[in-house]
Amino acid sequence: MKARSTWLPLCWSFCLLSCSSQQSVQSNEIVIEGNISHIPDGKIYLIGGYSHERLDSTACRSGHFRFVLKADSAFVPRVVSVQYKDSLEARKERRMFMFKDYKLVSFRNYTRGADSLKYSTSTFMLEKGHTKLVGDAEVFGQVRVFAGPETTVMYSLQMQDFGWLGNTTGTTRTAKLNFFKRKIKDNPFSYYLLDGIYNNKEEFSEQELREMVGLFQPAVQQSGNGRKMVQYLANRIDTNQAYPDFTLADPAGQQKRVFNPQANVTMLVFWASWCGPCRKEIPQLKALYQQYAHRGLQLVSISVDKKAADWQQALGQEQMRWSQGIVEENQLDVIKQRFNFSAIPCVVFIDKDRREIRRFTGYSEANPTHYRALLAKELASK
Repeated sequence: MKARSTWLPLCWSFCLLSCSSQQSVQSNEIVIEGNISHIPDGKIYLIGGYSHERLDSTACRSGHFRFVLKADSAFVPRVVSVQYKDSLEARKERRMFMFKDYKLVSFRNYTRGADSLKYSTSTFMLEKGHTKLVGDAEVFGQVRVFAGPETTVMYSLQMQDFGWLGNTTGTTRTAKLNFFKRKIKDNPFSYYLLDGIYNNKEEFSEQELREMVGLFQPAVQQSGNGRKMVQYLANRIDTNQAYPDFTLADPAGQQKRVFNPQANVTMLVFWASWCGPCRKEIPQLKALYQQYAHRGLQLVSISVDKKAADWQQALGQEQMRWSQGIVEENQLDVIKQRFNFSAIPCVVFIDKDRREIRRFTGYSEANPTHYRALLAKELASK
């Protein structure tokens, strides 16, 4: 009976909302209508789900509110949240889904069945048409989203990091890649899926990217990220191509070439002073450099800091004895495309012919084991 008493008010609220909102929604309109109890009267905001910038605001009265937005020809679905200013007492009690004294409405993941409450989230997809938000803000995860197919796709992939391969290899990598392809084939309309592939584009080969992008509907392929993908593929260097040599400013401000022709293996480490995982990795790099520098390993740390002063300060603190360089801001996009990365730390191993051997993205305590195995193989006869 307890489960029924929770569900019936939600269904009843949805019926009331459906009956009270029979206004037709135009094809270029986005309507988000809410009937959520325990939201205080006042302003309620529609914000970007990741950036938290405010997209729109409207009045909330007795839990009822309505956003109406016009979608122009460039509109694509995006991740959004709804926030409001809670009472001071409530803010002290509730920390979950809070952002700068504003509470984010939490939604249960309706795609998870009996486990829906375990996968509560503060986001849904902004889509054309009529989206309804119904439930009780006082009860965690009791607000239900009635939205379009993009939200269903996003919720079905919650906590699965769609598009992220990580440092997987062999059958594990193949299985993840096949899963991505199946998901796109089942949902070729999904801009959310394209974003997942684009945000992790450096983890795929050119052939893999072209194949996955080709599975999307033409409108999705021609969207902003679809066009960016085409430009990215035109500029990036794949693993079977040699990287061109280039210069970077060293700590003294002198332009120095990156690749040493005498090195048997070059290890490029892309990092930044503000990147916690990058700084955490430095002791691992020190141990690796001490072990392999005399066997032909060239280690080069390349900073993507926007402020050289921050980089110089970090160098003074970390005392790294190997080659150091910084990418000038006007060259940052070119370097990211050439070396095919968007997240740091990113470690790229390159052979004597300047061809990529393997790369690692992100910090892991297990990474040194993988690094040593690779170097033991590549430097076996050195």
